[in-house]
Amino acid sequence: MAVESSRISRHAAVGHAQDKKKILPCCAFLEGEYGIKGLFVGVPVNLGRRGVEAILELKLSADETAALQRSAAAAKELIDKLKL
Repeated sequence: MAVESSRISRHAAVGHAQDKKKILPCCAFLEGEYGIKGLFVGVPVNLGRRGVEAILELKLSADETAALQRSAAAAKELIDKLKL
């Protein structure tokens, strides 16, 4: 897991510095994408010199969509409890 995180971090840094427009998993603020609003969620993004340039909405199965919604709801519940 640490090796994979390190590899992704390196790709993100190179993509950012060289404006390579790489598609990588990244935590991004969603404003309706995937039916989620007002939360940072790990999603595929187009990463360039200016950071997240586009959030890519993949077609998810019903089970995948439900799992993503449950994950976002759990994160929101925790944020609300912590009053962040």
